[in-house]
Amino acid sequence: FSIGITIASFSLSLIVIREAARYPDRAGRLWSAALVIQTITGLIAYVGMVGAALGYDETLRAFAAIAGLSLFIDSVGTHASDQLLAQERMVAPSLVEIVHIGARLSLAALAVAGGAGLVGVYAATLIAGVGRSVAMTVLLWRTGVRPHFPADRATTLALLRDSAPLT
Repeated sequence: FSIGITIASFSLSLIVIREAARYPDRAGRLWSAALVIQTITGLIAYVGMVGAALGYDETLRAFAAIAGLSLFIDSVGTHASDQLLAQERMVAPSLVEIVHIGARLSLAALAVAGGAGLVGVYAATLIAGVGRSVAMTVLLWRTGVRPHFPADRATTLALLRDSAPLT
């Protein structure tokens, strides 16, 4: 998963925060471009994770596939959080992160206590990740930032160009 997230993130956060802080009027285009890029890089990482697990038993392959879903779920919340940081809105995203960690730990503990084992822990992680992504997106949406689809080609290429050396 650690290698997968490195591939999927493509170091976009640093560039998006910088650009959204410099040019707040481009925030929606940056958000869209980052989501498109990270969906593609996330798919590459997901295929790599599942492919790397092919030599193992069915249970491990299933866990790799489930873990890979976090690449997509977490990217939405991360990009919204990046945009909020660029706007210097740090209190609410920090509270969301604290609640997210508490929810993930609590749900995982309940899953283990209920006998769900590792499958329950993975489910807890996915559920908590969806909650984080929704909360961060709502916070960003309340600032007036909206994604612009289809993603702007020039913005997408600029993000790719600027992020590539950092990956």
